[in-house]
Amino acid sequence: MYFTFPQFNKFSLKPFFRKFSEKFLIQKLDNLFPNYNFVLTDSGRSAFQLAIKDLGLENFEMILPAYLCDIFRPILKHFNIKPVYLDTDPKTFHANFSNIENLITSKTKSILICHTYGLPVELDQLLKIAKNYNLKIIEDCAHLSIDLPRAESRGDALFFSFSKIFPVTNGGLLITKNDTKTELKKYKFRFFNIIKYLRLYPLLANLSEKFRPEEGLKENSRKAPRKISKTSLKIINYCLDNFNEQNKTRIDLAKYFQEKLLEMEFKMQESTNNTFSSCAI
Repeated sequence: MYFTFPQFNKFSLKPFFRKFSEKFLIQKLDNLFPNYNFVLTDSGRSAFQLAIKDLGLENFEMILPAYLCDIFRPILKHFNIKPVYLDTDPKTFHANFSNIENLITSKTKSILICHTYGLPVELDQLLKIAKNYNLKIIEDCAHLSIDLPRAESRGDALFFSFSKIFPVTNGGLLITKNDTKTELKKYKFRFFNIIKYLRLYPLLANLSEKFRPEEGLKENSRKAPRKISKTSLKIINYCLDNFNEQNKTRIDLAKYFQEKLLEMEFKMQESTNNTFSSCAI
């Protein structure tokens, strides 16, 4: 499996020299998610950690998919959260929620919903179950386009990973119903970031792969949340100005890859809404 990251079509200095304030960006996000609050972080995993603290989920059980990104394990361990896993539906790669009520105990506090590979999970029934048992719902939207979730089907908190949506090397977003006040440390620049920046440009992407070090998960690999970098903020702000046009291009490309994969007899998620927005096999 290969992850495909957004890239610049051509080099542009506009994002870096135009007038910008974080307030402008928050206003644009508010148009997409009215009546919600936002925290901009250095990554999606940082946003997930803030969601745990914001909703008071430490030391409880969390129901979540068994088919899951490996970044969650050290985070759950750090917050002393016991994971209760759901089997995977092989047709959608989503969790099979048919027996979820049998897994709820007095220690259950939350449900993690993952919109895996860009296919939105139907939340109507899950929201009813969560309300009946007083559970919090966190939505992992890392694979979704930022405009896909709908107001009538959102949980208590959502988080995004910006590097899968925009041509940036870092950035995450927590969207929550609570008025979260969080003081985060500044983004920490590393030399590795230069290599990551190269892959944002098509002509240099292969070069960056030659110098990219191997990344492996360690039990202590959880990192404390930090702020998003100013460079990423400027790029995201610029990209949101013509986001609909960019998103149309992403969907067209996804449909093209779907067509080619089907010709190669790959099995795919059965949904007209699925665009594989961040991943291709």
